[in-house]
Amino acid sequence: MVFNPIHPYDSGTKRFWFDDERHEERKLSGQLSLEVIPVKLRPSMASIAGKKGLKGVEIGVGQLQNSINILNNMDIAQLILVDLNYPKTPTAQNSIQDHRVTFVQGNSLQALEMLPNDLDFIYLDGHHEYNFVIHEITKALKKIKAGGIIAGHDYDQSGVNLAVQTLFMNTWMFTKRKPTLYVESCLDEHNQYPLEYLEAGFPIDWWMTVEQEMKDPQFRINHLRNG
Repeated sequence: MVFNPIHPYDSGTKRFWFDDERHEERKLSGQLSLEVIPVKLRPSMASIAGKKGLKGVEIGVGQLQNSINILNNMDIAQLILVDLNYPKTPTAQNSIQDHRVTFVQGNSLQALEMLPNDLDFIYLDGHHEYNFVIHEITKALKKIKAGGIIAGHDYDQSGVNLAVQTLFMNTWMFTKRKPTLYVESCLDEHNQYPLEYLEAGFPIDWWMTVEQEMKDPQFRINHLRNG
């Protein structure tokens, strides 16, 4: 007997659990409006919410739903937002005018090169393919001060998952001690996901503390062995 596994992105499979009727009902009722702002911080951001005067970056901001949540619930001195597209909703456009906010429209890899080197956090939620995310992580680590966090969304997606595991294993190898990788259900009341996805506890937030050794110029991220 030959077993032919189906890749999750092959035809005939779905990316999410999805009930079309339930989703259409939510759309018609206005529950999927991009103007709806979550009121509960994602776990990675909640982990540092008690700190004062935070300087951070969010990459991949969409209509600023998570960004506004951060501004409303954390002591933010500066928040740099990076996205390929300028936001469309009035709420998002108004939030960009906040004196604490700098909006950078463009490629995240180029934007990361221009960031300051004393950030408390960088939150990655832009491109989700492995090769792109691992390059974002590599550049982001140079910009976060020791004791800050590197974090992101959608750990349940394969490209993000592998990139984060690659960071974890390389950190372990370089520092000679196992780092702590946190992964938690988001549960931030974000309204853009299918209910079936949310009810299963997805999407998943991830974060790691940036250790002093990870700031060493000799620290490198190498791809993991495959087989």
